[in-house]
Amino acid sequence: MIRTTFLLAAVATLAAAPAGAQLLNQDHGQYSRADIEVGQRLYGPQCQVCHGDGVVERTEPLEFRVKPGTRDGQRIRLAGKGNAGLHGGPFGDLYIIIRIGEHPVFRRDGDDIYATIPVSAMEAALGAKIEVPTIDGRAQLRVPPGTQSGQKLRLREKGVPSATKDGVRGDQIVEVKIVVPEARDLKVRELWQELQKLTPEDPRQELWNKV
Repeated sequence: MIRTTFLLAAVATLAAAPAGAQLLNQDHGQYSRADIEVGQRLYGPQCQVCHGDGVVERTEPLEFRVKPGTRDGQRIRLAGKGNAGLHGGPFGDLYIIIRIGEHPVFRRDGDDIYATIPVSAMEAALGAKIEVPTIDGRAQLRVPPGTQSGQKLRLREKGVPSATKDGVRGDQIVEVKIVVPEARDLKVRELWQELQKLTPEDPRQELWNKV
């Protein structure tokens, strides 16, 4: 559970009080003061605090819980935390609309998490076990030999917990981005040229066959 606190500008109801009374709002140590004439009710038109509406504005912090798996646009209802009704009416409800911000690494689609992970050409060609980030921390991912750029690999149950199904969790989908090292010196260039001789296949042959 995520516990969130925010400040709410609410409307509180005032009750009738005798002259010189102090109307105290004990919530979170905040106080309001009003001087009322003898016999005058706060709902009357001469009230200098509520101006006859029976309500005044105040700001108070509220805490609410966001369940794991809560989705963008989902609505949370806090009963009795809305504005007070006019002339002594009951308090309404407060509705909170969830807006999920963007993340520089992760992207959410339903209960699945997507991430693009750089992989070296050697790791993609020979296969490797690499560490990748997840929303829970680091996890091991097996890169099969011959992995291609853009290929998607799956980490089971590393996504978002379902908000509707207990014990169900999405996956993390890792999209591979192959990073080719630069031939910065003659030795590296010779190695790439030797590799080219050993693998003379045309990577565009399948494309030409379709044209």
